[in-house]
Amino acid sequence: MTALMVLENMDLNQEVIISKKAVEAYGDLGGLKIDEKISVKNLLYIMLLESSNDAATALAENLPNGNLDNFINLMNQKANELGMENTRFIDSTGYDPSNVSTALDLAKLIKYSLSKPLVWDILKTPVIDLFSVDEKINHHLVNNNQLLNRLPEMIGGKTGYTEEANECMLSLIRAPDKTNLVIVVLGAKDRFLETEKLANWAKEAYIW
Repeated sequence: MTALMVLENMDLNQEVIISKKAVEAYGDLGGLKIDEKISVKNLLYIMLLESSNDAATALAENLPNGNLDNFINLMNQKANELGMENTRFIDSTGYDPSNVSTALDLAKLIKYSLSKPLVWDILKTPVIDLFSVDEKINHHLVNNNQLLNRLPEMIGGKTGYTEEANECMLSLIRAPDKTNLVIVVLGAKDRFLETEKLANWAKEAYIW
């Protein structure tokens, strides 16, 4: 949802100065430096490919004419518009255990995200090098989706983890008849294994 709000409310070429608060965000970090200047588009890559909470925080902080609270309000408003009836966002990173959602609601979110091709262009990128505005800081990004090369039909996926939720993953799979299949895995011990099992089951259980 954070990526979608960025695409709908921010200029991809906007330059963001990374704050101390962003760098000190909890959870997975993308190696951003305090006072580093970097584009919104590059922050999207860092956030989506490496589940970077510092990038997510930096993006939310820099909403034009807004602040973190406004960004969260936008996320919850969009969730309501999409009929995500059992979803509530507390922060832009998903790290706070008070963030809640369901498999059905997240499937609705994936469906809506298909209207934003850049999201899926990023999620299917295996490796990329991106730079700060002054080109002095290099961010070498490796997609943390282990199924990208293991499942030929994998279009893209987004991982997530907290101690409370365990391993989670949202995936888009191309079926034999070219239909897009949404796979939502929540509370898993091995999100990649469970996603792979579901993808293989779907291929074998139906006549396409």
